[in-house]
Amino acid sequence: MNLEAGETFPYISSLEEQYGPDSYQIIIDTLSDWGINLYAGVNGGGVIHLLKYLDPLYEGGAEIPSFLTIGEYTAGFIPLGYYLASGKVAVSVATTGAATKLICCGLSDAKLHDIPAVYIVPVSNRSTTGFAPLQDTSEYGSNILTQLRAELPDSVFVLDNKLTISDQLARAKDQLDRSKPVVLVLDNEGLSTAQMDWYPAPALTRRPVRENLHSGAFVATFRRETAGKRVVIFVGEEMSRYPGAGTLTTRLSEALRAATIWSINGANAVSRENPYGYGYISFGGNDRAVSLYNSLGEDDVMLMIGACPDEYTVNFGKIAASVTFHLSNIPQAYGFVGSSLRHAVAGRYYQLNAPPGLAGANAHRRCLRTSVFQRAYGQSARRPERFAFRGRRRELRKYGRAVSTAGPVVARRLNRNRRYLSGLQGPPVRNPAA
Repeated sequence: MNLEAGETFPYISSLEEQYGPDSYQIIIDTLSDWGINLYAGVNGGGVIHLLKYLDPLYEGGAEIPSFLTIGEYTAGFIPLGYYLASGKVAVSVATTGAATKLICCGLSDAKLHDIPAVYIVPVSNRSTTGFAPLQDTSEYGSNILTQLRAELPDSVFVLDNKLTISDQLARAKDQLDRSKPVVLVLDNEGLSTAQMDWYPAPALTRRPVRENLHSGAFVATFRRETAGKRVVIFVGEEMSRYPGAGTLTTRLSEALRAATIWSINGANAVSRENPYGYGYISFGGNDRAVSLYNSLGEDDVMLMIGACPDEYTVNFGKIAASVTFHLSNIPQAYGFVGSSLRHAVAGRYYQLNAPPGLAGANAHRRCLRTSVFQRAYGQSARRPERFAFRGRRRELRKYGRAVSTAGPVVARRLNRNRRYLSGLQGPPVRNPAA
């Protein structure tokens, strides 16, 4: 008798009735329970037992566990693009050897940009260790587990026993909730061992946000530190993953009358209609934005919303503002040292652990309704367009006196600074009399 492919499913179902779902079905079902249904990569040795449970991906989308066949290098980046486009986690799958190395190009970027993603790779059977199997992943071959753990010390999980899958997957979910990529390593020899008992993965709630808001203290400290100083807002890539980020950053820029700059990956968090927007800094940046960033000094305060302390953005330099306020909600984000960016700033540093979107909205609302903000900015909280530092009013008087005695070239520069202090133009020229 000829057994057609479609006839295997009743056979699999009968085995499940007798022994319960096999290890691979448990993995698929658990990921699906977490809303992870899109898989991309190449089928083959080591992963065929997992992928046989997936439907082909159709144009309608991945509402059920579905597999897209695509080259490994591209597959490694699909979880990144899928998450940035939809906010959903996806899976990249590859076989052993060079295929694993290819998807790991995307894995490295997921780590560097704090993007939750799942990578599934197999390893050689333990019984073949020392016998030179094809694509040997043991310590005698590519030693792939050591390589993966060198890059992701806390995010590599070996699935080698049906009884421990629940615990391993629960730990992987914890890392995903921290915005970290994870690697699920399939030890097929261990997973294929018959086990009569299976305990489903515990029901996991989403990791709570780090709502260490203390917004009252934050606003009070911000008011004290910004008195008489220029405020510059820096928007990083973490902010772009929050809904309505462009609207919020515009409102914040207008309320603080603060020039706003951003990193390349923070661009989606800033509206093109933001009247205080200057553009990218450093790699891909424009001269005005770069000049503004380079002008930071003792008279400036930096408000960082989801920072990007990478080479393309800060070029190994410390932020030169006298005070830096930092909003972030990713524990141990890439670039952090000791859970903060204190090492990357030259002046005083304040960190608020909360979703930048939520923290920014709370701070904005509190600022607009409290007398603390009114005292700091001098005007009615109903008219954010009239906010101005008292120090700016003093500066306006100073520039007014200077213009009356200056020559035409210097007078133009001084008038430009007066327009900035009045909120009509960008930041002032340093040393206007030079």
